[in-house]
Amino acid sequence: MKEGAHGASGDEQHPEVAVAVEGSGEGDKTPTAGDVGGDDDDEVEEQRFRETEKALLERLERLSLKLQNEEDTRKIVETCLGDSKKTS
Repeated sequence: MKEGAHGASGDEQHPEVAVAVEGSGEGDKTPTAGDVGGDDDDEVEEQRFRETEKALLERLERLSLKLQNEEDTRKIVETCLGDSKKTS
């Protein structure tokens, strides 16, 4: 019984696999309206990428300036506190 059940399930699986492979038609696809004009999508994506890159670079520049200002301020405060301790 075990062999019959196993053999039957094996026979059922092979035709399904063969049908899936034969019926897939992967090489027979023709371009559709959705496939044509893919360049426009690439251009839109490229434009969005450039805008995002520009915004990120501007933000990096602003944050770098802010950090530099904070470091300069810290140095000035340390210098002033150091000078006031020497004069006291």
